[in-house]
Amino acid sequence: EWLSDLFRQSLALDRVHGELSWRQTETHWTVSSPLLELDSLSFKSRNRLRVDFPKGGGDVFLDLQSAFSMEEAGQISRYLPAKIMPAAVVDWLDRAFRKGRVSDGGLLFYGKPKDFPFKDGSGVFETRLHLDRLDLDYSPSWPPLHDVSGEVSFEGEDLGVSLSGGRSDNLIIRQAEVAIPSLSRSGQLLIRGEVEGGVDQALGFLQQTPLHTRVDTLLQATRPEGATRIKLDITIPLLAEADVQVTGSAQLTNAKLWVNSLGLPVSQVNGLLEFDEHGIRGDAIEAHALGHPIKIGIKSPGWQTLVDVTGLAGIHELQSQFKMPWWHMAAGE
Repeated sequence: EWLSDLFRQSLALDRVHGELSWRQTETHWTVSSPLLELDSLSFKSRNRLRVDFPKGGGDVFLDLQSAFSMEEAGQISRYLPAKIMPAAVVDWLDRAFRKGRVSDGGLLFYGKPKDFPFKDGSGVFETRLHLDRLDLDYSPSWPPLHDVSGEVSFEGEDLGVSLSGGRSDNLIIRQAEVAIPSLSRSGQLLIRGEVEGGVDQALGFLQQTPLHTRVDTLLQATRPEGATRIKLDITIPLLAEADVQVTGSAQLTNAKLWVNSLGLPVSQVNGLLEFDEHGIRGDAIEAHALGHPIKIGIKSPGWQTLVDVTGLAGIHELQSQFKMPWWHMAAGE
């Protein structure tokens, strides 16, 4: 009964192997095992446990240490105390871990299950999982992560996920951190990550997010080329209807840009492009156009994206780029 107060469903087992012993004292019954193997088709575990049942009623005490593996990471939430966790957090756990394998897992539970998550320090709950080839769908409004590896940890009320490798859309994931602080009352999913790839691929990635309106405008005006590395810091609400908060930056290194309306190529683009849910900005982006260095500033007042370019250009280069009848009247720069 005490297990059904924590978990949504019972665990179907195909194999149980080990030795159980029980002992009676004046105050309680104790059931224990130095090694109990519990296996199903997708889950294998080796456990050491002790359970104290007080006589005449009272709170059960559980001391459990478990080592396990799991072929289907999508079943992780089945082995968590979902009944005492917020529904929005459980929904996220059900959806987020779509595919993958838990190659190595460990669990420690020490305390009275009714006191979980042990806010007063009366017990301990820790779980650590090593994941391989994981697909993580962390938000419906952002592209999922594919084929990543990493570690998942539950410590008390806190969930943390540390990932590396894999990809998201066409970008390579260098590292990512996902966290839900305080599972029983958290309203936020926190994500920090770093991805890299082509500038066009990075902007294509952002077009699939709540930032797409700003990026669509930029891509209508320009065609970028080259490599970039993007840093992201995302806060996603879980328990209430609220806007996603995003801050990020894209480091441009020797990138290229084609200005569609002018038919103008821009090369050696270097600098930091910053963005958030309010727009795109860049204060000191350096580049070359028409054979001369230029400086580019980008800002987003209201729903506009304004680009300011300053620099020198020779009359000869301007004449070659822009066909106008009065260039013969000018000379110099």
